[in-house]
Amino acid sequence: MKFSIIIPVYNASKYLESTIESIVSQDFTDYEIILVDDGSSDDSWKLCKQFSQKFKNIRCFTKENGGASSARNYGIDKAIGEYIVFVDSDDKLVSNSLTKVNDEIEDEDAIVVNYITSSNNDGIYEVEVDTKEFMKFNGSGNLFTDVLDEYMAKGYQVPWNPYQTIFKTTFVKEHNILFNTEYTVAEDADYFLELSQYVNKFKITDVPLVIYNVDSEGSLIKTQSYINLISQLKVFKKFFDLASNKNNIVAKRYFANRFANVVILVGYVKERTYRKKLIDYINSNIGILKWTTDKFKYRLLHIFLNLVGLPMTIMILNYQRRAIRILRKKYKLFAT
Repeated sequence: MKFSIIIPVYNASKYLESTIESIVSQDFTDYEIILVDDGSSDDSWKLCKQFSQKFKNIRCFTKENGGASSARNYGIDKAIGEYIVFVDSDDKLVSNSLTKVNDEIEDEDAIVVNYITSSNNDGIYEVEVDTKEFMKFNGSGNLFTDVLDEYMAKGYQVPWNPYQTIFKTTFVKEHNILFNTEYTVAEDADYFLELSQYVNKFKITDVPLVIYNVDSEGSLIKTQSYINLISQLKVFKKFFDLASNKNNIVAKRYFANRFANVVILVGYVKERTYRKKLIDYINSNIGILKWTTDKFKYRLLHIFLNLVGLPMTIMILNYQRRAIRILRKKYKLFAT
């Protein structure tokens, strides 16, 4: 069997049928679908059982709620396909994309694919990152130290979304690297960056595999909160430290920028106790912010930090973001 398609499911009854349909309608058939219901309170588990009864290559499991990471780890343990494909329960596979991806595979440990984003408001469009320019690395180098540096240097999003990289099942299990259930957000970044350090046989392709739904209500991705922000801060600090140990300046600046982006969001946390915990954590790692690039928002961050300190800086930036949002809505200013 070529692919194990792992789908974590949580209160996704609104989307699950279209997700499954996008897979079973593929012209490629050498795969299994592993549905892991993560303690849904809607009809998701009922639908999972119906699909497994209708299609012989669909297996379904239910477990206590533990989050997307826990559900994906459960699926990894059950996977028997040669390669693991992650799909969220509100996303879809691009038509006949499995055949195209299969045609690209030789014996790599990882295949980095492209994807398409879909919004109920904006329609469907391809992402801006042109993966073709990274294909020059195919067949040589290390995925973490060579390819990702190029992504970071160009300011591109590192391809750490679960659906962007297909890993060989034996490779994943051999290195025993799973999604860290401590993190509620950026767990995919942590998983990908941990595994990519060991990937020396890889291929980058421009084949779009998944249509990613950016604004579904049933998504496992939650809104900003203390637990989500602290998760991101910890992950980006972890890989900033790794880059520091390797004396990788490009990566240090990249993860410093990501760390700073989270700092700017702390003002959205309403509970004072949690906001103080975040500020304390940032203050204990304030040196990371010295490594941000020269973009305007980071220059502004440094100016305020030097003038008024971290708590007041967060308050000022929060008011600034709110003001820009109001002006954009009322006067169509700052349009992107």
